[in-house]
Amino acid sequence: MSRIRRWYRDEQAFSVLLMLILLFASWVAGGASRANAPGQLVVRVTAIGILIILSARRRTWTIDGVKLPLAIVAGAALIAMYQLIPLPPALWLSLPGHAPFAAAIPGNDQPWRPLNLTPDAGWNALLSLVVPLAMVAILAVLDRGWDMVVVRTLLATVVVAALVGSLQLSGVTFDNPFINETVGEAAGIFANRNHQALLLACGLPLAGVWAFRQGRHLERERMAVALGLTVWFLFLVLLTGSRAGLVLATAGLLAMGLLAAPRLGRLRPRWVLPALCGAVVLSVGAIVAIGLNSGKALSLQRMLASPDGRDIRSTALPLLRELVTRFFPFGSGMGSFDPMFRIVEPKALLAPTYFNHAHNDALEVVIEGGLPAAALVGFVLFCWGRLSFAAWRDLREGRGVAFAGWATLSLILASSLVDYPTRTPTIMLVSVVALWLATNIGQERGRA
Repeated sequence: MSRIRRWYRDEQAFSVLLMLILLFASWVAGGASRANAPGQLVVRVTAIGILIILSARRRTWTIDGVKLPLAIVAGAALIAMYQLIPLPPALWLSLPGHAPFAAAIPGNDQPWRPLNLTPDAGWNALLSLVVPLAMVAILAVLDRGWDMVVVRTLLATVVVAALVGSLQLSGVTFDNPFINETVGEAAGIFANRNHQALLLACGLPLAGVWAFRQGRHLERERMAVALGLTVWFLFLVLLTGSRAGLVLATAGLLAMGLLAAPRLGRLRPRWVLPALCGAVVLSVGAIVAIGLNSGKALSLQRMLASPDGRDIRSTALPLLRELVTRFFPFGSGMGSFDPMFRIVEPKALLAPTYFNHAHNDALEVVIEGGLPAAALVGFVLFCWGRLSFAAWRDLREGRGVAFAGWATLSLILASSLVDYPTRTPTIMLVSVVALWLATNIGQERGRA
């Protein structure tokens, strides 16, 4: 009981506890992107509760360490909010792409309506931002000296997803009532296997900085655990069936290698480094060979089966460009992509599954948000570019936390070019934490 009181009184430790609670809610219920998934309510209520608790405990806030994630969340919220303001009929009808949706009731005046063509989806998009906002509030309390605690917490999220995925592959059937999962698919804590593969790929640079961060004694036990996690994560990515995940895992492995190389290069005797590299290569090769031979290497098989890369994503690209031009510069409204795409969807693309997202978040955001959303996307890319220089400098100077955060963020951004990972609460939270870590420049202290 006394330990709980100490945690409650220690503002930093209590914030870590709140982070664990929020991440636990996302583990259980935050793996879906659909607005009507029951888990959305669970995670959002948890986030609102955390915001209330933090607001009650703190009278003043310091946002120096969270300016960037706060600016992005605030920008997205402003776009969603202004699209929900009712507009006079004449102004609404003049908006690009809106006239076909005018009320066609003879003798009645046109009503005042918001810019968003699907206001209910717009409100959902706005409310979804309470989840990353709660994580921003938690990180605003934490000192940078807790960076490695945050890394370990984020790595634990990946391990939980890996454990669930491993159980699914072993034949254990999960039917999570909080997400719209495909029962029998190795999607871990997510409804989508691509999102599971992305999270596993993100675990590689996180494991790298956890095990090989410079400035402290290199523990061989921790190094062995990190290498074991590497093989485990790669094995699971291979079996998820995600082609994008396989590419992202390769990039994540490269980032981990860059984090590990300076420390491993000083190992004695000198044969240890080549032996470790050879062991990893042989392990991965054995996994690939066994998977292909048993028909379980779904990611690689799907990649080899589609050498030209043409699928519904590439087929739909001209339609997405048409939607951009149809509603530009104001957009169709946040969350409105699904019904808007159905308007231009040809019969050739009709299938038992539906194209509920653009599978390119940058394009989808511009379709829905217009020029303001395009400006926000440009701001995010500009910040990512600036952080890349600082992250590489951080790596050269022998720290690595900022580089690991930047690498994780880069994997999420790359995945967003072919998917919609940040529309799930779990990846939203990982993105905010990765951005916080990426801005952790010049910090040598940390709780290992």
